[in-house]
Amino acid sequence: MPGHYTVFDFGKNKLQVHKYWHLPTSSVPKKGNGDYPLLLLDKLRNAVKKMLPKDVRFATCMSGGLDSQTIASLIDGLAETNDTSKHTLVSAVCARASRKDNEEPYIREYARFRGTEIKYVFLPNSPGWREIKDFVYCLEEPTVLINTYVSFCLARELKDEGVKVALLGTAVDAFLWGLEEERDAYLKSLRERKDFGTLLIELIGMVVHQVFYGYPFWMLVKKAKQTVMPSIPIFDSSQFLNERYIAQNYVRPEDSLVDRTIPGIVMQTDVLGRVFSAFSVEPRYPALEIEFALFMNSLPANQRIRRGVTKFILRKAVKGLIPEAVRKSPRKFATPVPLIEWVTDLRPEIVEMLSSRKFKERKIFNQEKILETFDLLHNGKLDPTKRLSFCAFLWMVVDLELWFQIYIDPTAWTPQDRI
Repeated sequence: MPGHYTVFDFGKNKLQVHKYWHLPTSSVPKKGNGDYPLLLLDKLRNAVKKMLPKDVRFATCMSGGLDSQTIASLIDGLAETNDTSKHTLVSAVCARASRKDNEEPYIREYARFRGTEIKYVFLPNSPGWREIKDFVYCLEEPTVLINTYVSFCLARELKDEGVKVALLGTAVDAFLWGLEEERDAYLKSLRERKDFGTLLIELIGMVVHQVFYGYPFWMLVKKAKQTVMPSIPIFDSSQFLNERYIAQNYVRPEDSLVDRTIPGIVMQTDVLGRVFSAFSVEPRYPALEIEFALFMNSLPANQRIRRGVTKFILRKAVKGLIPEAVRKSPRKFATPVPLIEWVTDLRPEIVEMLSSRKFKERKIFNQEKILETFDLLHNGKLDPTKRLSFCAFLWMVVDLELWFQIYIDPTAWTPQDRI
C-alpha cells in the first residue's frame, strides 16, 4: 500500500503495517456546488483524450453503470476531433443473472440513446472447473473479487478481436464513495463525529433510493443497525477461519476515510493489469490521470454523497450525456454473475477440494464449519440474508486453495494451450 511499510515479527509470528504518509485533506469549499460538476467533466474529458491510443484497435469496457457509460460517451463525443474508427464498445452480460443484477437493459438503453453498436460478451451460464483453474493461473495471485472473472472473459474476447488497449472506468467508485465499503465508512465517520443530523439525512436518503430501486429492505435495516451499533456484523466471516490463524492475524493502524481510497485502487488495478496482460491487452484508467484523480480526491463529502445519492457531483456533470435511467439511478450494480447458482453447480468439485487433507493441513480455515454451511446452502436451509455473502466468501476460499495447488504444491497441472 502506498505510504505504508510492513514489519514481520518472527518471534510473535505477526504481520504489522505502519503508515508514514497519508493523502491530503479536502482543499475545496464544503458548501454548495459551484462550478465543480463542469470542472470535473472537463478534467475527465481531458483525461480520456490523453489515454486514447492512436494507431491500434482499442475498446471501452462498459457496464450498465454510471462510470463506464460516462467514459464511453466522452469517447463518442471526441470522435469529431480524434480517430475513433478503431474503437469497440464491449459489454459483458449473463443470461442467468438475476433481475436485480441484470445490467443488459441499461446497456441497451445506452446504445439506443447514443445510437451506437455494442459488442456483447456472453458469460457462461456455469463455468467449468477447468476454466476456473485457468482464471486463477492467469491472475498469478489470489483475488477476492468475483468481478475479476468478468474481466477475464472480456480480456479473452478482446484478444480474439485484435484489441490492444482497453479503457476502464475503474477508480471512480473509490474516489466518489460509490462502493458499499466507502459508504459505510462515511456513515461511521458521521456517527463518530456525532453529526447525527447529517447521519439521519443520509440514512433516510439511502433507504428511500435503495427501496425505490428494488434493493431488499432487510439489508438496509441491518446496515442502519450496524451504523448505530457497529458491534453487530452483517456477515461475520471470521467464523470460517481457524482460531489460531485469527490469533496470529496482522495488526494495522486505523486509516482515515480518505486514506482507504488508494490501497483499494492499487489492489484493483494490479489484479486487472494481470488479467488483461495475460491476453496481451493493455488496460488504461482515465480516472487515474493525475489531474483528474487529485481533483476527485480533494472533493468534500457533500460532493461525493448527498442525501443517500452516491457520486453526486458526477451525476450532476453528465446530464444529457448518458440515459437518465442510468444517471438518476443511485443503485450500484452487482457483478452480473449468478454467484449462488455457480457455486451450487460446482459443488462436487468444491466439496472434494475442501474435504482434502491438504486443505485441512493449511490450518487457515475452519474446514468443518465451511462444509457444514455449504450443506445448509445446498439444502436450502441457510439464512437467505447470508447466502450471497457466504458464496462470495466461499469463492475467495476456492480461489486461494486453487492458487496453492497451482503455484505452491507440487503438481503436474498445466493451463490450457489457448492461454
